[in-house]
Amino acid sequence: ATQASYENDSFDNKYDEGVPYPLAGVDANGTGNVIYDELEKQNPSILLGADAARSFGWFVRYATTINLNGHSMTTNGNQSVIDVTANGNLVITGNGTLDASGGRDSVTAVTVDHGGKLTIENGKEGNSCIYNAGGTVEIKGGTFKGDPQWTLNCQDGSGSVITVKGGTFYKFDPSNANVGAGEIVVPDSFKVVQNGDWYTVVAE
Repeated sequence: ATQASYENDSFDNKYDEGVPYPLAGVDANGTGNVIYDELEKQNPSILLGADAARSFGWFVRYATTINLNGHSMTTNGNQSVIDVTANGNLVITGNGTLDASGGRDSVTAVTVDHGGKLTIENGKEGNSCIYNAGGTVEIKGGTFKGDPQWTLNCQDGSGSVITVKGGTFYKFDPSNANVGAGEIVVPDSFKVVQNGDWYTVVAE
């Protein structure tokens, strides 16, 4: 459900808070447009009630929380699963999956445009995972498995930084990433622990 900050009824403004979308992402065209429409509203808070798919992905333009609720959001097109635009501020939680593996090779799970902000609390991200094109990205948790070369990536010359304070990464060490200097930062109060092909960021 969406709980807008201005919504009220005869009881209070939280009567439908936390209620999943019925069959979220399964509209007449099977494209996930129901979620797209909700994201066009001011400051939505979305709790998925089912898996969602959309060829052209979804755009986040406002302060938004997406609780994946154990479900997936996928794309098979040529745009990111989620694109956080200049004024967008997205928090991802809910231990679900963002999967761009069905899209073209360059498609990412999440792209953050200049001025946008992304916080990942948990969940699974696949394919080319996170691309920061000039925004602010903080990773606090989650599982990231895709092409190790592009797991976390920043646009060249954009001054972008991805700060990593948690998460587990497949064949990708965020403290020793083969990207531009200073683009991927693991703060001093955190460290990376390796277990085979997996690297986990934990507090010192």
